[in-house]
Amino acid sequence: MTVERKYLTAVPVFKFLLILGVVLIHSNPASQICDENGNCGFVFVDFVTSFMQTCVPSFYIISGYLFFINIGRPSATYLHKLKSRVRTLLIPYLVWNSICAALFVIKVKYLGFPGLGIIEDGTIDWGKFFLGFIYRQQADGYPFAFAFYFIRNLMLFVLLSPTVWFISRRWWTMCLFILMKIVFDLNLLGIEWFVIGSAAGIHRFSFEKINSRLAAIVSFAVYIAFGYVRFFTDDLSENMSQSLLVIEVLAAFYSVYFISQKLSSLSQKPGVMKTLCSSTFFIYAFHQLFCSVTVKFWLRIFGTGSFAGPVLTYVFSFLTMFFISFAIYMSAQRICSRILSTITGGRE
Repeated sequence: MTVERKYLTAVPVFKFLLILGVVLIHSNPASQICDENGNCGFVFVDFVTSFMQTCVPSFYIISGYLFFINIGRPSATYLHKLKSRVRTLLIPYLVWNSICAALFVIKVKYLGFPGLGIIEDGTIDWGKFFLGFIYRQQADGYPFAFAFYFIRNLMLFVLLSPTVWFISRRWWTMCLFILMKIVFDLNLLGIEWFVIGSAAGIHRFSFEKINSRLAAIVSFAVYIAFGYVRFFTDDLSENMSQSLLVIEVLAAFYSVYFISQKLSSLSQKPGVMKTLCSSTFFIYAFHQLFCSVTVKFWLRIFGTGSFAGPVLTYVFSFLTMFFISFAIYMSAQRICSRILSTITGGRE
């Protein structure tokens, strides 16, 4: 392995912290109601959640970095990496989408959920059903396993990696690509972040350089400041908002990775942190099965008539999804470790 393990030991902790942010996004009660009644609690929760928008871009960056770090240019190693993604991405994607598709059918046929054009009058449109593994028009384009839109896009980026390599092999072409995305307001499904990570990998950027406490503090301040401006400034143009987002994501990436480095030693030896890190993918996959039910449950408990209602719903939804997912993971480790390995892409 040409990459020094020393500065990659923080990656598992980094991914775990990012997945906590993803679960927080899915804990937002505003996603489950149509009328917030002017409740400031919802505004507060939306504000907090807005800072988690950097999590998915950071995942794309680290994915691009890890894909290209050992590849100078497309080669036999490159082809091997493509094949390895069948196990780590494609198989889990198909398994979890199958589970979510089965749940979708049950909810529509027996629990009165909307059929989203896939099931009408009890009849399944099989063309739309199988398309649902990739895209559902009436579900904002998400697949059955909605959180796996990230993996769907990532698999596409991997297939396009020769083009990504061409863009990322020079810093100026990478910057030009990002600039064009911003200027023309292009929806590139997040590949711009994958390109940034790929450029860092191709140019052998050492993550050991993310070691300055002062830089981490400044980065965190920039992250908070830019996130505040983007959230509360109504007259920002889309181009300006996207420009600020790039800086916000990079600043968040630096500060979170710095924290991950400080915690990385704990993930290298048996203990709570190592176990938490090993559960990252399962928590990501499993929590999507019951996140909407969880949020609706706590909304009924706490209500929407006060500031505390949405905030408590947010907190308890997050804790419920996290701890249930983690408990199921721990049980699966003991009962069916081989199956667990398959559905998590062989991740330890």
